[in-house]
Amino acid sequence: ILRELANRTGESVNLGLLAGDHVVVVERVESPQPLRFSMEVGTRVELYTTSMGKSLLAFNSDLQVYLDGLGETLVQLTPKTHATTSALGDDLAEVKLQGWSSDDEESMLGVRCVAAPILDARGRARAAIAIQAPAVRMPDERFGALGPEVMKAAYELTRILPL
Repeated sequence: ILRELANRTGESVNLGLLAGDHVVVVERVESPQPLRFSMEVGTRVELYTTSMGKSLLAFNSDLQVYLDGLGETLVQLTPKTHATTSALGDDLAEVKLQGWSSDDEESMLGVRCVAAPILDARGRARAAIAIQAPAVRMPDERFGALGPEVMKAAYELTRILPL
């Protein structure tokens, strides 16, 4: 499923699992493009600054404790990281409505991502799948095109992964 998504989009694809207050990348398919951001399996990424993390936050009510513990002002990893939990909350509300999340250079400048949650039997996000690309290949319009693609792959993974 990951390979097929990478082939269809021409971009790198990550599979991440919820691990406490982070997402751990457990599988990755690299883009064939020479310009790409490389992320090793085992990398831990923040929940509130990444597309995989935001998919987990939006679709897992167990993570409300994590959100409550952030405080009102957030540590900004880049100038595009949400500065407040209020702004993050608005983003998460949109994620719930559309079914997929984005990272607009919020965790690393020059990298944009779109992700969707992989749900367990109780409907909680326990993992997520993301398409990751350099910002030069991911204009705003491409988020809308890739959102349904990543949702379809996430649904397929939801059906076969024992979460």
